[in-house]
Amino acid sequence: TWIIDFDETLASGNITWALQSVFPSFISRHQLPVDRERLASTMLELQEAASRNPNPLPLLEKLFETMGWPHELQLQLLDDLFANDKPELFDDALVFLERLRAAGHRVLIVSNNPRTLNQVPLLGLESQIDGVFTPHNTPGTLPKPDRSMWDYIVRQNLDVDPENTTVVGDDPWSEGS
Repeated sequence: TWIIDFDETLASGNITWALQSVFPSFISRHQLPVDRERLASTMLELQEAASRNPNPLPLLEKLFETMGWPHELQLQLLDDLFANDKPELFDDALVFLERLRAAGHRVLIVSNNPRTLNQVPLLGLESQIDGVFTPHNTPGTLPKPDRSMWDYIVRQNLDVDPENTTVVGDDPWSEGS
């Protein structure tokens, strides 16, 4: 069995969307100062922090404080981040999933993002996977890295062998415990 994260592993997620589209436009529109290395470093720190507390408001506060941006623009950036977010499969994602399927492997997507449930069919991945699990469709579970989603999957799929499962993701802080 392969447990695969969705955002930033198989498809572009909020971080890629933000760095490639939202931030450049936002920075230009508001003529904000930007140190690209500091922005990249801060985004990595915020990704780790989000695994402990997904509330975006303290993350935005930290971002704006670190970058020296006006705090009154925070909610506008948040609106920009969620407007027009459209994931795209990474170039190697479909080939990777097809190879797993051809080799007879079971593939499960486990994501903290509730939109994953709608994005998987929009990207045409249903035939390549055996299930999508988020805290929103797994009653009584918490977001990764809490192991409750894993326990839910094991209970629902009795043929999932914990000793013979591979976890693939982009984020060492939230892929599992």
